[in-house]
Amino acid sequence: MSDSNRLNRDVPIPLYFQLEQRLRERIEGGSLRPGDLLPTENELQESFGVSRGTARKALESLARAGLIRRVRAIGSVVAQPKVQEPFTSLNSYVLALLDQGREVRTRFLPADDVPVSPDAMAALRLEPQGRVHRLARVIYLDGEPMNYALSVLKADAVPDFRPDSLGETGPDQSLYRALRVIYGKVLDSASIKVAPHLVAQKEAQALGVKPGMPAIRRTRVVFDETGQPFIYEVSVFCHEFEILSHRRDP
Repeated sequence: MSDSNRLNRDVPIPLYFQLEQRLRERIEGGSLRPGDLLPTENELQESFGVSRGTARKALESLARAGLIRRVRAIGSVVAQPKVQEPFTSLNSYVLALLDQGREVRTRFLPADDVPVSPDAMAALRLEPQGRVHRLARVIYLDGEPMNYALSVLKADAVPDFRPDSLGETGPDQSLYRALRVIYGKVLDSASIKVAPHLVAQKEAQALGVKPGMPAIRRTRVVFDETGQPFIYEVSVFCHEFEILSHRRDP
């Protein structure tokens, strides 16, 4: 047993908690990255000189904290960091992540040839010949692809919108910020639907995953101050994220 794996048996701190903290330090310090396999219970037992029950309890505690996932027939895998998004706020989650000190980058994809779906036509109350602006992009969090997003904007609501008005890094990459700051558009409310989803071919290529991978599909329709819908947005998330609910002041 190396000194770095030695636990302190002379203090009244449970061994499982000491082991959990050692593993947590490796995860939060970056030596264990999202998707990496952790040592098995038997390997932890041998490396740290603890019982298998102690090793199992440490791993279970990390799983409850959301730091790892226990996958049948595979083992314990480091989980993707949670993304915290305010539930009652219509703010950009890109800005929220930047406020948390996370590294966020956007890669824009060609979208002119993306057909407007019947769902988008209905949500935006578009006539058959109604004009739209399309915006397809992949959002990266700490260097890893977080989600694929396709936004359809009603052209007569934001007639002078230009995709190149958005940046690839920093707050300027936020669509919602650009609409407010550059185009003076009020984002008043939104209707949001969340459903399980299997990643389609185009989404898989954008996210660097296999088609058919389980994911979360979030559909959001954004309304302006007059109650008119002007954004239809579909986001596909391949990672765990967390929604925070806050008290709404009168």
